[in-house]
Amino acid sequence: MSFFKRLYTFRETPSRSPLEDFLTELLVEWLRQLTFAGKAREVLTGLFKVRSLPPYPETLQDLIWETQHVIGPGHRAANKRPDIVGHCKDFFLIIENKLSAGYTKHVDEEGESNQLSMYDEYRKARPEKFGTVILLTHYTLEPAGWSDRVCNWREIHRYLKAMQSSPHNACKDTALNYVSEKFLAFIGEYDMNGTRLDLNDVVAITPYKRLLVGMRRLGAIATRAFSLKMQDTTARCSVENMRVPHPNGMAKFAEPNFFGSILTPNGKKTDDSMFIIWAGVIGDEVYDHIKPEILGLPELSVGFGVWIPDPMLNEKLMCALDQLVLLFNEENVSRTWQWSYEPIDHEYTVVKVCTQRSLTDVHNQARGGDWDDIAAEFFRMNLDVMFNGFSISAAGTEKSFFSALRASAGT
Repeated sequence: MSFFKRLYTFRETPSRSPLEDFLTELLVEWLRQLTFAGKAREVLTGLFKVRSLPPYPETLQDLIWETQHVIGPGHRAANKRPDIVGHCKDFFLIIENKLSAGYTKHVDEEGESNQLSMYDEYRKARPEKFGTVILLTHYTLEPAGWSDRVCNWREIHRYLKAMQSSPHNACKDTALNYVSEKFLAFIGEYDMNGTRLDLNDVVAITPYKRLLVGMRRLGAIATRAFSLKMQDTTARCSVENMRVPHPNGMAKFAEPNFFGSILTPNGKKTDDSMFIIWAGVIGDEVYDHIKPEILGLPELSVGFGVWIPDPMLNEKLMCALDQLVLLFNEENVSRTWQWSYEPIDHEYTVVKVCTQRSLTDVHNQARGGDWDDIAAEFFRMNLDVMFNGFSISAAGTEKSFFSALRASAGT
């Protein structure tokens, strides 16, 4: 995961994905760094194809980039905020960033107008002689009749890639190079670098459908093993108040990332839960932290994740996790249980305790036969191991391991 994607997760929520705003801020920072490096004219002509530029190159050295420019009174677009404004002496540029959203409309005594038309009127009414309005888009089409520049996000990706691979890019240890490198990675992670399909991808749809069906069936085996385990009174008591959430509350624990069953405190939505127990097939990343050991290679998995406030992840808790995994592996002949942790922001760390087995291993063991019994035994055995371990008292305390973990997560 790139640095900027990690930053973006601090803002992203299930109900809102402010990717457009985030990309706008990243773009402006990149443009600032280009300007500091004396490359403003180069990017304006080479990438944005701006023809209306001041005749004196040194003028653009003072170019200022902003994202919170407010259009003042006396104009139809008063109080509106273009996404990006770049300005200096005798030059004023507006960039409106759209990914897939439409345009806001404005209606007054002069009639109906869209954002871009109003911004164009505003720019032409300003005293600066040079400049233009640019639509930067991913999927949004330009409005009917729009004749000014349209730039696509894949063009930015292409420009960044060419700039980073250029033999003239000798100054690697610069802020511009750092921002460019991370910006390039971030755009690529969100598939804004154009559509590319390998021939193997083109012919993969039928095998992929078979894979989905197979993972769904293995997930059903995990769900059955989970259900049988929860019918056991002792097991149910060992995970007090943990319930299966409503299907709408599974969030990231859904196909094609996950096939199987989970438990959360009182059956809350996973997005609102700090403790999640699962058994099933991990097909891809779940919350960026629960994923196959080798991305792209699905795995059978049994385990749990705990989102812990940083002060609670102390040496005492780490020792308890070591003890718990040791207990799990004493009952598991394959000894594949392990735990790990990963900071996810400035306040929390996610702790993951699990055992996993790749589907290639299952395939090799099956020797051409079906996988049902192998999967059923994996889920049954490891659910037994996990639930038995939960009920054991943590060393030096009167609490069970489960209670200690719940307390550390504040649930």
